[in-house]
Amino acid sequence: MARAKHASNKQIMIKKEIKAHIQIERIFLTKLEFETKNLRQGFDMKWRPKVGVEMTVSNTEIDDSEYEVSLEVKLDVALGSLDIFTVDVIQSGVFNVEDSPARQSILAAECPTILFPYAREAIDNVVIKATLPAIALAPINFREVVQRAMDENEPTVPRYTKPIVN
Repeated sequence: MARAKHASNKQIMIKKEIKAHIQIERIFLTKLEFETKNLRQGFDMKWRPKVGVEMTVSNTEIDDSEYEVSLEVKLDVALGSLDIFTVDVIQSGVFNVEDSPARQSILAAECPTILFPYAREAIDNVVIKATLPAIALAPINFREVVQRAMDENEPTVPRYTKPIVN
């Protein structure tokens, strides 16, 4: 019983530590574009889409510790050689990030990790409203993307591009 209590206290301490570095002020949808290309022809085809995904993270300082972070997710969806639709979402948030050595990492990795599920939900909603099956976007490990960029001596993490075949 004491072990469980100790583990519980440890989890609380970890949560407090993270809370001390980042606070979510607001999350909002900045952009949602959905463009169909050959949607009608796609209705008659077997649904085995090729999905191209491109993500971009950017941030703007509002004041000393407040930042607007934006995650742009673009999808290009095709069936065979037929382009079906594109969707472009910018999910943004205002975050209060304390001045610390981890600030850039928080802005580049932690904030997009928070924003990604909201962007994924916006994409699913618009795709379903077009009477198409939802596109299942897998979670992204933004920490790994940032680490890879740092290993390659890139000053920022401008883009994450990954073709996905469902």
